[in-house]
Amino acid sequence: MQVYISSLRSPAVQRNMLRALRHFLKFCKAAGLIDHDPSEGVTRQKMKNTGGFYTWTEDDAARYEARYKVGTMARAAFELYLNLGVRKSDVVRIGPRYIRDGVLNNFLPKKTSTTGGKRISVKLFDETKAAIDALPVTGTDTYLVTSFGKAFTANGFGNKMREWCDAAGLPDCTSHGLRKLFMIRLVHAGYTAPQIGALSGHKDLREIQTYIDEYDRQKVGIETSTAFEQVRNANRKLANLKARLANPSK
Repeated sequence: MQVYISSLRSPAVQRNMLRALRHFLKFCKAAGLIDHDPSEGVTRQKMKNTGGFYTWTEDDAARYEARYKVGTMARAAFELYLNLGVRKSDVVRIGPRYIRDGVLNNFLPKKTSTTGGKRISVKLFDETKAAIDALPVTGTDTYLVTSFGKAFTANGFGNKMREWCDAAGLPDCTSHGLRKLFMIRLVHAGYTAPQIGALSGHKDLREIQTYIDEYDRQKVGIETSTAFEQVRNANRKLANLKARLANPSK
């Protein structure tokens, strides 16, 4: 199996295939079909950390809000993304059928629906409700619909977001980048990885922990440099005072 995994063309393909095989082989072993899992000890090429999707900044969000007012589908989508932290494959599915008493209730994200994904329950903010209520047209099943009144496909809506972001002067911004901003806002508010994961649906909390660690480093860096500046200024004042005392005539 190691020869096969190593022959695959890219680290991402190797990762995905090995992950799929391990799920299947785990089932086979539990069912008594095999005695040994041949994927044990198999390694794959490490993926390079390219930084992933660009993360929206608060300035980007403000610019988008200024461009698209409440009552537009572009704004309603924006509010849904930042309120619920969902992917584009889910924002196109969300509608009245999933809302119970103002909560996206027990919702299973599509991406992890076949791999033991976590269900999420998230309250809709007042501004999200207002953005939806202000839409001239919504679907019976989904809030966001095409000009023909039909639900979007994930790729179709991704293209729509691309158009909206480009028109707002945000060429680097994407739907997934909004999900990252959603999590960063929670990190800055002081929530833990398990708390954030309850909203984002992450199975592996290590990804969330990277956001927390990065924020902690930034916070410690700022606090340390601020404290160092205060110490440096105090030392300078002390040095100046000693100099004046040593040379009172100057």
